[in-house]
Amino acid sequence: MKKPLNLNKTWFKSIGTILSLFLILAVMAIGCGGGSSGGSGGGDGNGDNGSGDEPFDPPAGILTKILNIDTAACPEVTVYFSVSDQETGEPVRDLNDENFEVIEDDTSKIIKDWGELDTVSEPIVFSMVLDYSVSVTDQDLINIEDASTIFVNELFDLTAPFLNWGEITKFARTSEVIEPFTDEKDSILDGIAAPYPDRGITGTNLYDAIFLEIEEMVDFRATSVLALPERSILIVVTDGEDDNKGNYDQQDVTEAAIDAGIEIVSVGFGDEVALEPLFEIAIDTKGLYIYASTSDDLGGAMQIILDHLQHQYWVLYDSTGSGAHMVEVEVTTGSLSDSDSLDFACP
Repeated sequence: MKKPLNLNKTWFKSIGTILSLFLILAVMAIGCGGGSSGGSGGGDGNGDNGSGDEPFDPPAGILTKILNIDTAACPEVTVYFSVSDQETGEPVRDLNDENFEVIEDDTSKIIKDWGELDTVSEPIVFSMVLDYSVSVTDQDLINIEDASTIFVNELFDLTAPFLNWGEITKFARTSEVIEPFTDEKDSILDGIAAPYPDRGITGTNLYDAIFLEIEEMVDFRATSVLALPERSILIVVTDGEDDNKGNYDQQDVTEAAIDAGIEIVSVGFGDEVALEPLFEIAIDTKGLYIYASTSDDLGGAMQIILDHLQHQYWVLYDSTGSGAHMVEVEVTTGSLSDSDSLDFACP
């Protein structure tokens, strides 16, 4: 005869099994990231950091770049340089000689005179690399083109009668030069307004587009028989990130720009843009990093670039004499400091 079923023991065993399962599932949920408080996008307006974890918050800092060295009155030497806020791209104004140190060949020099300029009108060689990928809406494209048009018009007005040389490239999965380098403003504006033939094709080969445009600029300088402006700036406008399906990466782009002496101005907009690599490329090439919450703010971003181009400092000091030298300018304001150096020769 079978023993009667002990309901109490069976019931307790079932309850124990269920509780064990709940405990295991809870531990698994926590281990898979259930306890993370960070968002995956950039809903707070700071954009993505490229890894999808936390919004990117650029560190505080300044960026110093030597732009020109005037040796016409050697041994008196005048060094022109810019100072920008690396968080916003805006010029750092109202500094004075107490913020500067000049070092030539490892020897600190006395600053004899200095000045701040806010109406510089030197022409440049520039490229605009514009994102036309599918994530960029039609309204975004209108805003990109409007902001780029304003930039070109104001740049040419600023440097008149001297001419700038510009090229327009648009990209998604592939990049295409829409308007090759020219000093004709109307042709550059036509390039901004012209359609991108691969619009609607999925893909964002950001690094390829930048790298190929660097090559375009290098080739243009190498083959031109004209006297070109010395300063080279590449402006990239994007709402996304590189999809890692191209031939070049961030390091390739950075090294190529540094070797060519090209400043990269990174303009990112929207909630999904990977800001950290844009920031790193800009800072490493002594360019500018600018974030716009939406494409509606791109006009303001272009104005920051124009303000940066107009603003410089200069310092005058006595060089040790004729021959080759290296000068370094160090700028300190509060707890922030940065320097840049450049080789030159006194006749």
